[in-house]
Amino acid sequence: MSSSRNVILAILAAVLLVLILWILSSVIFGYAFFVLMPLLPSNEVFPEFLSKGFEYDLYIQNYGPLQNATFYIPLPVKNGRPMIGNRSIVPEDFEKEGLLISFTTSPPEWNLSYINGKQIFSNPNELWFVRIHADSWPNETYRVELHDNAHNLQSPSYYANTLYPVGNESIILPKFSFSPPSPVEETTAWQGSELKKYTNTSSMQFTWIYADLTGDHGYYPGTQDSVSILLRIQVQNGWLDGYDTWRWNYYEDYFFDSVIAPSHGGHFIAGNFKAGEGYFPDLSSAKWQQFMLKSQQDSKGQ
Repeated sequence: MSSSRNVILAILAAVLLVLILWILSSVIFGYAFFVLMPLLPSNEVFPEFLSKGFEYDLYIQNYGPLQNATFYIPLPVKNGRPMIGNRSIVPEDFEKEGLLISFTTSPPEWNLSYINGKQIFSNPNELWFVRIHADSWPNETYRVELHDNAHNLQSPSYYANTLYPVGNESIILPKFSFSPPSPVEETTAWQGSELKKYTNTSSMQFTWIYADLTGDHGYYPGTQDSVSILLRIQVQNGWLDGYDTWRWNYYEDYFFDSVIAPSHGGHFIAGNFKAGEGYFPDLSSAKWQQFMLKSQQDSKGQ
């Protein structure tokens, strides 16, 4: 009987020992996790590959041969000069075989303040136009695509101002019936985040071109030939957030319309201006503050 009692006591002692060891291990693990872990080096993933890109596009698409065609097309302007980002725009950027290219600040029929009742937004002294002439314009799309990109930026302070680009970045001028967008931060949805997002970021607008051309009516007898003209600036900032998420924000200055041949004068073309589209870094957040401090330390160590 005493032998059975001893066995039971031994089993109870073993169970009690296991329980005590389990409690001690839990206490030690909890101490290590909550006290020692914050003292270890952080493996937090900071934003990487900060970049910005500027793009200017001009497309002229005709739907039938054109004779003795001349266009005056407004150019992107920054600081009073034709520029896209930090890249100067020059007549050679527009050269194609069979075309005559030049820049001017005084296109034909240009009224400096009002045209057909539309008030000009920009300073007339800031306006530049490219003159494009061809004795015979073939049935193909004329394309000009210019870029100015920068990669591996050290800080978001080098980003383009996509939130308020008017007066700070390249925009297409002149503009008529235009008011710059007034982006409003979405505070409720993004509180506590290292990101910002905005609404009210779009405005309607017009610009002005001059087109002097005659159509052949070669493709569709009895109909009028037309020319489609697209002008666009798109400027984007971006970064890699984490391991596989790409964040970006941008502004876009865009015009598109058609001109019917024959044409011998000025035309308004409609467009849209977007600013503050996408996601923006919240530079007051702890994550971005640590990133900028780390970037400063890295630059000093170089």
